[in-house]
Amino acid sequence: MPIAMVTRRIDRGQPATWVKSLLLLGALLFALLAFYPQQARANLDCSVANVNMDFGTAETGTDVVSWTCTIYSDNPANTTLCLSPGDPYPGTPDAPAMQNSTDTLLYYHLFRDPGLTQPLTPAEPATVPVSMPAGIGVTTGGTITIYGRIDPGQTVASGDYVGDFFNSVLGFIAEGSSECQSSIQVGDEIYTGRAGTFEATANREASCTISALGDADFGNVLQTDTDVSTSTQISVNCPVGTPYFIGLEPSNGNDDGAGVMAGSAGNSDTPGYQLRSASATGPIWGNSATETSVGNGVAGTGTGAADAISVFVTLPSTAFRPDSYSDVVTVNLNF
Repeated sequence: MPIAMVTRRIDRGQPATWVKSLLLLGALLFALLAFYPQQARANLDCSVANVNMDFGTAETGTDVVSWTCTIYSDNPANTTLCLSPGDPYPGTPDAPAMQNSTDTLLYYHLFRDPGLTQPLTPAEPATVPVSMPAGIGVTTGGTITIYGRIDPGQTVASGDYVGDFFNSVLGFIAEGSSECQSSIQVGDEIYTGRAGTFEATANREASCTISALGDADFGNVLQTDTDVSTSTQISVNCPVGTPYFIGLEPSNGNDDGAGVMAGSAGNSDTPGYQLRSASATGPIWGNSATETSVGNGVAGTGTGAADAISVFVTLPSTAFRPDSYSDVVTVNLNF
């Protein structure tokens, strides 16, 4: 602050009381300025960037979190920097989750190690040692790597999922403590970090599975039998809300579900059969289904669990020489 130099003529013989008053006022101003509180600044100030666990379409993820620390002290700093997740939303501390636009939950967990055996929790934060020499405005930086895994066995709708950890902390672990704190005091000095939101994101692509639950076996039939029927089931597991269309294709490639069975070598008889849905007299079940159209197949919508769908097979005539006959039907799942 500049000090104005004021001059005034003093007549001879007059006491210099004004000059004394001016000097006293200057001394008083100096004393007041000396004790006027200055803006506080941390002796060690640390910040963080890139706190976002993005799984993408994978089941596991890695986030390399960048941190920087700046020192303002005549003393060196030796401390433990920590990264602690806060309050998850949605989900709970034991089961954090992400959600899509329809509030479907996708659960996941965070870890401190690439082997995914050391959980990352407020009680078990990720840590890194930090040592800085004394200095004013001297900055150093580094990274903390954290890992994530989407809980296995979940079948959810396709789309984007987002979750947050509110009140997450980049801070310090004080001597004798295991808690990650955004600010600590070390002697007469203050170390400050940051509190903020940690985001997790993922994209789930539609993924369906299908399996046969057994053969369609007519068993033993007589040559005089007619309109014999049997059935079996197939199992479909698609994410909730995912539409799917199923086609059936006999080995002869017939798109209308009309197949033939073959007997043993030397037997030229080929009993014909028909694939059907709903019942033994229901609609034919062929193979014209696509990703967007049911055609002559069967349509369904994923429930997130295994759904059993019945397949019926009819044999109009059994007037063939005695033998064991069979065929293979390919199940095509379109979604």
